[in-house]
Amino acid sequence: MAHTLSAPQAAEVVGVDRVTIFRWVDDGLLPVERYGLRRIIMIDPDDLRKFARAHNYPFDERILDKIIQQ
Repeated sequence: MAHTLSAPQAAEVVGVDRVTIFRWVDDGLLPVERYGLRRIIMIDPDDLRKFARAHNYPFDERILDKIIQQ
């Protein structure tokens, strides 16, 4: 994975609240990698893009590009 997204970043890209991202992860709908003792989730943008397409959520490429460039 070249770049991953935090839950708040992923939420911004698909236009939902970050709590929704956590719910999708908890429900096993969205694959993530977990890091550190706090088990912070990081999301592959390609996985998020596939999920958004499959479930009819918007995916804002401009927001993703802005996040990646930071």
